[in-house]
Amino acid sequence: MEHATVVLPTARLTGGRAVREAYAPLLRQPGPDGRRHTKHHLTNVVVSGPDADGLVTLEAYYLVLEAGEDGPRTTKSGRFRDLLEPGESGSWRIREHHGLPDL
Repeated sequence: MEHATVVLPTARLTGGRAVREAYAPLLRQPGPDGRRHTKHHLTNVVVSGPDADGLVTLEAYYLVLEAGEDGPRTTKSGRFRDLLEPGESGSWRIREHHGLPDL
């Protein structure tokens, strides 16, 4: 996400530092073993393109599970829509990352 713009319903963040600062307070604190005890699942991933400009669109549903007293619980869900651009040496990098949470 170092070069990406993250588009959320309440903010537009550009660059790795801005993204890290915005997400840091939202992260669950590590447990005694140093792990955060979360799982992030992506499903129904659809990749389309490249378009005329060489950009690829990736769309997926996400689900975040966190450890709870009675087992895992869903804490967040929604969709991602990412716009990818060619990077160096045949790689891809995210130009825009759209987070579309369920309401």
